Order: sequence, then structure tokens, then C-alpha cells
Amino acid sequence: MPGMSNDAELYRQRAQEQRQEAEAASLPNVRARALHAAERWDTMADQAERSSAATIKRDEAKAIRDAERET
Repeated sequence: MPGMSNDAELYRQRAQEQRQEAEAASLPNVRARALHAAERWDTMADQAERSSAATIKRDEAKAIRDAERET
């Protein structure tokens, strides 16, 4: 699914933005919050990538089964 790949890219971009915010933060609690948010964005990106890969694999297997039925 193209959308999930784009989602992962967006999530990675948000994680990077949070890391930059953490780097610029002067308050420890702001830095910690931004780093925690970056971790969560990365987790969401990982999940989106796994989901996309699973969908592709499932669709490929279905296409093979469908092709075998036609022969």
C-alpha cells in the first residue's frame, strides 16, 4: 500500500523534528518530552513499515494463488 510507506516517511520526519527540538531545548523536561515523542514516532514508523511489508507479501501470495487457479 503506497499510503503506509508515505506514513512511515512522515513518522520518521516527525521523529527527526522532535530530536531537533530536544537538541535545542534548555529545559530537561522539554528535552525528555521531545525525545520520548521521537521514540513514539519511530515506533509508529516501524509499525507502518511492517504492516506495509505484510500487505505486500499477502498480496503477492494471493496473486500467485490466483494465477495457479487460472492454469
